[in-house]
Amino acid sequence: MKREKHIIAKVAQLASIEFGLQGKSEDTGDVLFIQPRHFDNNGIPVGKIDSFLDKPDNAAKYLLQDGDILFAGKGVRNFATCYR
Repeated sequence: MKREKHIIAKVAQLASIEFGLQGKSEDTGDVLFIQPRHFDNNGIPVGKIDSFLDKPDNAAKYLLQDGDILFAGKGVRNFATCYR
């Protein structure tokens, strides 16, 4: 019987993890503000994103790039989705 080798790594070795901005959304602004309400119970985007924030000075740190994984949690509702 062949024994499999297991590799153990810390998440920080595999990915860069950043927390999103905390703020109150507005009807207009410089950047889209994605919130859990923009997703269904399976983490699939629903409808048009209708909330915005003014772009902060350090915005590059927070702006999602194509292929980023967005982990969201609100109460007992947690999900992950790939940003496109």
